[in-house]
Amino acid sequence: MSSVFSYAYTVSFPKDSKISPAQAFEALRYKARAPMAFVAIASCEVLEENPKYIKRKVAMKNGMEMTEDIDLYAPSLVTFKGDSGSFITNLISENADGERFLTFTFFMPLPGIEPGSNAEVEKKKELRELVIAGVTQTLEVTLKMFEEGKLN
Repeated sequence: MSSVFSYAYTVSFPKDSKISPAQAFEALRYKARAPMAFVAIASCEVLEENPKYIKRKVAMKNGMEMTEDIDLYAPSLVTFKGDSGSFITNLISENADGERFLTFTFFMPLPGIEPGSNAEVEKKKELRELVIAGVTQTLEVTLKMFEEGKLN
């Protein structure tokens, strides 16, 4: 039996941000097509696309390649299903106080890594660090795109 990485990470939009949910979603749509500025992906080739779906082939910075089916549920959710068995979500949400959040969730099989092993501890630590950096960078790039007028 192999290990699984199951993790979620959330960041809040700045309270004074004027970005709308639709504009934030457009940044996620852009990220689905060209993820390199947002997360640890070295290259991306869009294989198929329509307004609600993107199929892409990506090469990670660690050399791993993967094909993903991406579903776009405007104005708040993007799902990524990888041919490696991974399932990732990017969600824009609000709480009862009107604060806006960006949450990424991950379900990733870790083939060849035994549950409870030192290798599992190290791999999950590495992945958590990548997730935190990726979510934080995605919010930063989204806000920068908004400030530059690229999300209108």
